[in-house]
Amino acid sequence: MARLNRARRGTKAKLVVGGHGVWEHSIVPEEIDRLGIDLAFQGEADDISNELVEEIVRGETDSGGRYFGGFQSLDATFHKWVSHDKFMSRRIGTNTSKQDPRPPLPPAQVSRLPG
Repeated sequence: MARLNRARRGTKAKLVVGGHGVWEHSIVPEEIDRLGIDLAFQGEADDISNELVEEIVRGETDSGGRYFGGFQSLDATFHKWVSHDKFMSRRIGTNTSKQDPRPPLPPAQVSRLPG
């Protein structure tokens, strides 16, 4: 990570991480700053990765309410959402991809979600 951070020093490059291990950063979120990570994305992103990268470059990651600025953590009901400026998750119940033709979740299901 240090080598990568040295290579991007003085540039506009962002270090964005995601994948199966991102949840580990939610346990000790201060590690994100220590490692020089700009954004940790939690959740599936295969269908939106191109849009997500474009939005990160433009600084528009909260556009359309498609993302939650934080992470989902484990509690007794697996529904604990924690706000954090270095994490981003897909907001459940919204069309997360601009090309996604599926309708959002019914209001009864969405009302149980944060934000």
